[in-house]
Amino acid sequence: MKSGIININKPSGLTSFGIVRGVRENLGKKVKVGHAGTLDPGARGVLLLLVEGATKVSGFLMNQEKEYEAKMILGMTTDTHDGDGRILTRKECNVSAGDVKEVLVSFTGPQEQVPPMLSAKKHKGERLYRLFRRGETVKRNPENIEIKSLILLSCNLPEVEFRVTCSKGTYVRTLCNDIGERLGCGAYMSSLVRTRVGGFTLKDSTHYDEGVSYDKHIMPLNSVLSGFPHLLVNMETANGIRNGKQIGESEVINIDKIKKKYGRNRLSGMFPVFDQEKNFLAMVSAENRNVVDGNVELKLLRVMA
Repeated sequence: MKSGIININKPSGLTSFGIVRGVRENLGKKVKVGHAGTLDPGARGVLLLLVEGATKVSGFLMNQEKEYEAKMILGMTTDTHDGDGRILTRKECNVSAGDVKEVLVSFTGPQEQVPPMLSAKKHKGERLYRLFRRGETVKRNPENIEIKSLILLSCNLPEVEFRVTCSKGTYVRTLCNDIGERLGCGAYMSSLVRTRVGGFTLKDSTHYDEGVSYDKHIMPLNSVLSGFPHLLVNMETANGIRNGKQIGESEVINIDKIKKKYGRNRLSGMFPVFDQEKNFLAMVSAENRNVVDGNVELKLLRVMA
């Protein structure tokens, strides 16, 4: 079985893990299948499944920017921040479309967000959702996130529809709850569609159907990851990487191009590494240790070749 990525259009009503199991059975029970970030059962949209060796790049894909289209209902809050939860408050919503747009704009940029109780975050080694289902509530530490854009699509009060582009770890239902709080009337998320993960879009996804032959929809890692910003090395350096040898900035052929793209003092994150014959070799982390001269420290994370 070849390694690669399947871009699935997850339907509402199914769990992400149920779809992983279904695709694994479709491909063969011994085939390794993982994911690059789940969706709640009620949500639909882009769900990236990783087959065989592609599971090794899950962390890289999970770090990619996400885009969602969501609907929220103003004037009510729930304990899950969506329509499946227990109603906590009801309040008349005396706001205008202009008020909503102004508040949406105020939520853009880097910020902190407190994860909801109904989440996979851990508290003292136990998943929060397990505590929630036992009726327990604990204090959660806020997480750093970034809302890169937040666009109002429609406002037929009390229903509001918006598109959000955000960083990893953003809970859109909590965003809805927080927007409602700032508007002074409360809100909960009524629907959610993930339209993009990095360069993987909903329009290019494959509908989930147990009768589909998913082996025909596996996109090879080489072709997929070459579309991301990546580091390029010569064949001699490539052989060293295959043997687990760490690499330096001077061994990266296109390092100047990468620095120019990100800014010489802002280059940080994970990058795929390719040789001159376009073979995917490894994942590395890059970080500026010296913001004065822009020197980059590279660390080999996982060898793929």
